[in-house]
Amino acid sequence: IKQKIEKLKAIVEAAKNATTMEDMQNVEMSEMGDIMQSLDEFRREVVEKQQRLDGMKRGMRGMEQGLKMFKGQVARLAKSKVAVPADVMENIAKLEAIIAQVKTAKTSEEIDAIDFESLQDLMQNMDESRQKLEQLTRWPQTLKDINRQLTQLQREQKRAKSIADRLGKKGLDVQDLYTAFADAVNKLKSVRDSAVEKMAAGDGEGAFELIENDFFGQMEDVWQH
Repeated sequence: IKQKIEKLKAIVEAAKNATTMEDMQNVEMSEMGDIMQSLDEFRREVVEKQQRLDGMKRGMRGMEQGLKMFKGQVARLAKSKVAVPADVMENIAKLEAIIAQVKTAKTSEEIDAIDFESLQDLMQNMDESRQKLEQLTRWPQTLKDINRQLTQLQREQKRAKSIADRLGKKGLDVQDLYTAFADAVNKLKSVRDSAVEKMAAGDGEGAFELIENDFFGQMEDVWQH
């Protein structure tokens, strides 16, 4: 480009210094036209690249805002002592790295070097993870409900033990019924503990599935004892 500009300057200077028709005929006007067209194409290319660069940076601002909200969701879970799956944290780190690359890019070549295909996959993963996180936010309240129901069952278990002992003294043996009830309550406590372990290990889906099937799904049978 510099060489073309210098060549153009030389042609213009030659035209300015021409004093005769023969001098003007010696001026390379055709080449000047070609250079002017080439420089104009270069200018348009630079403008387009800059517009693309600016557009990418604007797009990243929206993406950065979305990631900020997502990280807020993660922070609230951590505050509630709910383990966030490791892959979610890894995706956040990768997204932050790509956003930083775009924000610091100064040329279209630097933008072209960014792995935008991975960026699309990461954004899709983040959307899917957002649904999982919304489920995880329900865990503290779910665990509170579970503990409340277990407390209620334990009170009933204590009352049932007193009744069984009292009836036993009167010659009516209902120990088998009490034992079945106590075993059922202990099983529910075990389910609760296993779900807590799964949640702590980052398996929120497994924890909720266990609670749904083996806790709430068995509650009616327990009360029938």
